[in-house]
Amino acid sequence: MTQHEAKQVLLRYREEVSDSSDLEIKLALEVAARNPELNEWLTTHRNFQIAAVDQLRSIPVPPDFKAVILAGKPTHSVLGRTSFLAMAALLVGLAVSAALWFRPPSETKTFANFQNRMMNFVLRTYQMDILSTDQAKVREYLAAHGAPSDYALTPALSRLPVKGGGRLSWQNHPVGMICFDLPQKETLYLFVVDRAVIPDSQVPDKRSLVTPGARLSTATWSDGQRIYMLAAPIDAEALAKLAERNG
Repeated sequence: MTQHEAKQVLLRYREEVSDSSDLEIKLALEVAARNPELNEWLTTHRNFQIAAVDQLRSIPVPPDFKAVILAGKPTHSVLGRTSFLAMAALLVGLAVSAALWFRPPSETKTFANFQNRMMNFVLRTYQMDILSTDQAKVREYLAAHGAPSDYALTPALSRLPVKGGGRLSWQNHPVGMICFDLPQKETLYLFVVDRAVIPDSQVPDKRSLVTPGARLSTATWSDGQRIYMLAAPIDAEALAKLAERNG
């Protein structure tokens, strides 16, 4: 299921009433779980649903409304001006909510935003599309799904056993994810995106290392066509060795 197909299914999804065991819904939710962009959209979609329900529940119901309906009498006299104004307020509220919840994301195309999004994916919704110890099969999968597959591994990375990978998306551009096995059952993630996606001024000129917290270290670099980012729950010095061109 593609990202677009999953989004169309999730437009009909209602968390409280939809059957999450339905195969189509289940597949769409799985796609959202491993796609940061779609996962963010789904959260926004759910928030809009909650806002819409709250607006509907805020409309006052006349105490004799049920009796009037059963009697078959016109309802406009019962609803009156107060309910009409409430309905108008509801429509305005829903329009405002829609504008807020479905406005285009303000995230700009900077390397820092790309880095943050990929790290959030690792920390929150990590899932591989393909499980394989064959590097060639991982490349074939990425190529078949439009993600960068002609990436160049450093000598140290090429010696690590691969465990799988996946196709992600950032700013509607494909991102290749390659996962490697580390000691103690840890995983190292390599993210690859086209260099043209991010303005040249934002692309790191040389390999840089950042340790944003105790859980992950990252290493970033670029070549003529690709931008690379490593992320792993190991110390920065160990990660630096894996990122060395002559390692």
